[in-house]
Amino acid sequence: MGAWEAWHDSGSIAAAAAHGFLPYAVVAALLVGVVALAGATAVPRRAAAVALILLGANACWAAISLTWSPVPSLSRDEALLTAFYLLALTLPLVSLTTATARTAALAALTLVLGAFTIAVALRIGFSGGALSLFRYGRIYFPTTYANAQGALFALGLWPALLFATRERGSVAARALGLGGAALFAAAAMLAQSKGTTLGVAVSIVVLLAVSPLRIRLLPAIAVVGIIDAIAFRPLTGPYRSQTLAAVHTAGRTVLVAAVAGAVAGLVLALIDRRVAIGAERRRLIGRALAALTVVAVLAGAGVFLRANPHPVAWTRAHWASFKHFDPNAGGASHLTALGSNRYDFWRVALIEWKRHPVAGCGARCFGPEYLILGRSSETPARAHSLPLELLAEQGIVGFLLLFGALGTIAVLLVAGVRTSTFTATAALGAFVAWLAQACVDWTWTFPALGVPLFALVGVGLAAEGRGTLRPAVSRGAGVVAVLIGLLVFAPPWLAQHLVDDALHHGDVSSLGWARRLDPISTAPLVAEAELVSNSTRQLDLLATAAKREPRVLQTQYFYGSVLLNTGHRAAARRVFRHALTLDPGNPVVERALHLAE
Repeated sequence: MGAWEAWHDSGSIAAAAAHGFLPYAVVAALLVGVVALAGATAVPRRAAAVALILLGANACWAAISLTWSPVPSLSRDEALLTAFYLLALTLPLVSLTTATARTAALAALTLVLGAFTIAVALRIGFSGGALSLFRYGRIYFPTTYANAQGALFALGLWPALLFATRERGSVAARALGLGGAALFAAAAMLAQSKGTTLGVAVSIVVLLAVSPLRIRLLPAIAVVGIIDAIAFRPLTGPYRSQTLAAVHTAGRTVLVAAVAGAVAGLVLALIDRRVAIGAERRRLIGRALAALTVVAVLAGAGVFLRANPHPVAWTRAHWASFKHFDPNAGGASHLTALGSNRYDFWRVALIEWKRHPVAGCGARCFGPEYLILGRSSETPARAHSLPLELLAEQGIVGFLLLFGALGTIAVLLVAGVRTSTFTATAALGAFVAWLAQACVDWTWTFPALGVPLFALVGVGLAAEGRGTLRPAVSRGAGVVAVLIGLLVFAPPWLAQHLVDDALHHGDVSSLGWARRLDPISTAPLVAEAELVSNSTRQLDLLATAAKREPRVLQTQYFYGSVLLNTGHRAAARRVFRHALTLDPGNPVVERALHLAE
């Protein structure tokens, strides 16, 4: 579902738009409902149930925050997105009751992600229009945000690595697993995302620290790392030379890396079948690897100090680069360019949290608030850090609810890894990589990434031998899931469909139903105002929209423009002056105000 949303809808973050995520959420709710109505609902572990409850509570809190959010419809969308993630987590958690089913589900997820990645590589490597799929030398396809696309490619890395190192796996499956791991790692490099690189690095450290499978995993990780290092220059070539030839080379290199990984996986699998390592030898190898790690860290520190004999000055210079974004700063790849406006995003998020420490300024409030407080020319929708987004937008209440759920998930997955659970290890690796990146990016907002991630986590958390819910309870849960799909997810989607249809055909007759289906959104009001010719009706509609969203710049500007065009100059001046408080110095609004004076 996530791969299709990425390909078909460009990884849209919108909820009710023509290419939004709500149709997929309806399908997810109905699937959960069918499983429950069939009486096949497995009883999740108590801690897993706690995670579900906390995630659901966070969705409710986001919905409640629309009462004080500057953009109520976006707060509602945040609640719907969280509920969608809850369904993605719930479905495998309550339906996969055997180890075989969980392994099959993990294999299916990995194969879908692999097929998706191969399709992207083929499009990049051989399409005549492939250059348009890159922006600033980084891939913006299918998801139109490079960091989210990099994270989506990396999502399949750990499941593939686990299949590549599985003792009971066939030689062919293990070869395909390592080929898939090399495929995902190489494709992720196309995004040149520092957040994705950080996430993968953190996940490697965590899994090697907690997993009993570390000795089996390490050779596979090393092979993928070597292949990625060899392919680094052609994979990052579009950043240095934004030409069709460079893009084609990058796409084909992804496919070559996959083949090289499969060949290496075949060799490793054949060696593994012929070499038996006892418990004592495993301990010795583990100690040797630990010693090598210490030596590597010390050697790396030595190389760094030799290249940078003044580490304090180096740190200060890079901190200054991080705080003050230089758009002209170049380098061999985007990975070496440290600067961005994240420091300013995070500064504004902390200001908002200090102002509203308990409840926040309302889910998705960051965009309007940044227009007022931000120092850059960017107009970010989110704070580019999940913890800071939560603190700023939903306060300490939302932060504790969501991170309570994520923390519970992490603890359960670590417990599964400790007992060498195959699916839990794959899920933990993917979850840690995603969470680490989400702390420095706004990838939470992309359902094309979040839905497969939570489905994968659900596979890792599912347990057997817990029994099933009583038939009456299961059927009741099924009815609730169906009602959520039909009464919560479907109405705003249908309302937006009616709005789009009205704008396309120039017919306002269906917009009354759109307002009834979605009384929170201003889209039906604005659409009717665009279509009607009666200026009085137009002003009434826009006055209602402006009152509903008093802190949304676009709504206020549209209202002021119509007031000006209909001769209400004094009222237009008031609206434009208010709009300037929402985005001080906005040249478009300033020009409009000048015309109204």
